[in-house]
Amino acid sequence: MMGSADEYLVPVAVADNGGGIVHRRQTSETFKNNKQQQYDDVQFGSARIVADEIRQFSQHAHSPVPNPAPLGLIAFGLTTALLQVKHTRLAGDDLGGVDNLVLGFALCFGGLIQLIAGISEIRRNNIFGYTAFCVYGGFWMSIGTVRIVELLANVEVHINPKATQAMLSIMAVITAMLWTLTFKINKTICSLFFLLLVTFILLAIGVFNEAVDKAAGWFGILTSANAFWLAFAELVNDVMREGPDEIIPLGHWKKNQHKQSGGLHVPGRIHGKIPSTVIPHPIKVKEEEPMIEDLEEGTAS
Repeated sequence: MMGSADEYLVPVAVADNGGGIVHRRQTSETFKNNKQQQYDDVQFGSARIVADEIRQFSQHAHSPVPNPAPLGLIAFGLTTALLQVKHTRLAGDDLGGVDNLVLGFALCFGGLIQLIAGISEIRRNNIFGYTAFCVYGGFWMSIGTVRIVELLANVEVHINPKATQAMLSIMAVITAMLWTLTFKINKTICSLFFLLLVTFILLAIGVFNEAVDKAAGWFGILTSANAFWLAFAELVNDVMREGPDEIIPLGHWKKNQHKQSGGLHVPGRIHGKIPSTVIPHPIKVKEEEPMIEDLEEGTAS
């Protein structure tokens, strides 16, 4: 028998015990939903299989690479500490002798090694580490280059102190930009960039104030100590960790999405998730009324 206006008898190819055809009663909306589900299964099933194969292949195509952050942090920390010996007057009044020592470290250790660490972050898809190490590596190489020009000229090169103050102020702005991003990483790296920001601000003010310049030196030493601690923590966690938990906690923020990515690692994209472009959005099947057949003659006798 036929149902009401919004119900249809749809035959199912299953025979009952009496040898007749089993019927089920379903609404037109249910029929369209079932048809849409069958269409999705056919169309998207192959897409999901391809996505799974790509994910499995990526483990071999994108094999794990060493974490360059400890190397860059050690280079940054050591060169920063050496320069603060001058600002804190720990080496006495022989400031020129301190500058000569810092020169070589600024070019090779603080500059070149940080650039290498920054470029190595490209392989890890770490835009934050890449930017930070390259910025401060370039900063140290520029500081060393100024001293080289002075030595090659064999005369004291005059540098406008207001220009120096402007340069340090701009570096403070760049550091503030990076510091705001550290709230997505962990509290250890956040404290490092906060101390570095304060150091740059005090150095800029200290260009015309010796007492403030000395205070900047002590903040610089604290910044260096923080960098060494973060480098040590990353080495320990990378080398000795056997599970997902860190051996030395770095103090992750609650909303951090990259807890297992390292202390200084913020990937440009989150690995392991299938982009929305891989699996297309469901395509609506053209709405068609189901074919209604007179099933009265086909009922089991």
